[in-house]
Amino acid sequence: MQKARLAVVASELLLLLLGVSACSSGDAPSSSAPSSDSSASSSASNRGTVESVDESLEVVAESLPYAEVGDELIYGYFAFPANMVDPLPAVLVVHDRWGLNDDVRNHVERLAAGGYIVLGVDLFAGKSAQDSASARELEIAVIENRQTAQTNIRQAIEFVQTSSSPPSVSIVGFGFGGGWALNAAIDQPEELGAAISYYGQVPTEETEIQSLDVPYLGFFSESDRAVPIASAREFSQKANALSKDVEIMTFAEARRGFAEQSGATFDPSASQTAWSHMLQFLDARVSSTE
Repeated sequence: MQKARLAVVASELLLLLLGVSACSSGDAPSSSAPSSDSSASSSASNRGTVESVDESLEVVAESLPYAEVGDELIYGYFAFPANMVDPLPAVLVVHDRWGLNDDVRNHVERLAAGGYIVLGVDLFAGKSAQDSASARELEIAVIENRQTAQTNIRQAIEFVQTSSSPPSVSIVGFGFGGGWALNAAIDQPEELGAAISYYGQVPTEETEIQSLDVPYLGFFSESDRAVPIASAREFSQKANALSKDVEIMTFAEARRGFAEQSGATFDPSASQTAWSHMLQFLDARVSSTE
């Protein structure tokens, strides 16, 4: 019964997207002024000035079910540009240890305003944390049942493919979700066009890195104790030695969680620099624009 409901939701969403496309004016987004952050350094070659991407498109957003896990419907946050003409690349957004909160919904809407179809997935099945203790409990529950999270993300990919017919699907994760984004890229390379993580766990074993066949971009804080910067650099060096399309950007001053606007470690400058770089990375690898 639940699967039938998901099929109906996917069909209705596809009709909605087609309806929006038929009514759209098709105006293309314009570029805005460049921005940079002197505190950021990339392990990749110099790519020039990091330019920001226009994010002024009007967005349609709503909560809807996208997966069935353990006979329970899982609701995510779906958004897309209101002026969409042709199918756009899709991006999944995986939340940090706090759950699918306002920060994550903001990320979803910002990505949609930049020209993507976006689904914020929920690994905590509607639960969210208000303090570190409850956040840790939610994390442990997922870690102890990894198959459930893998099924959740797999169904999220299938949902956007069925409902939106995107030319590609990429995945972005924050903190706890950053590790899951990279895991998905390693486990399902044929389904994903790119993976990005903000201060997420990375592997250092060559056998695991060898399985990464998806372009990857990672943002890391040099002061992060949960993901030591030495581990991120080791991962990058081994990946590059294996000719993987891997790039990392490190931040000397910004702390872990710098992209979460409601958090105590939010850093506007680092957040904007990383965000602009992420959009450039996605545009270069999965954009459907000729």
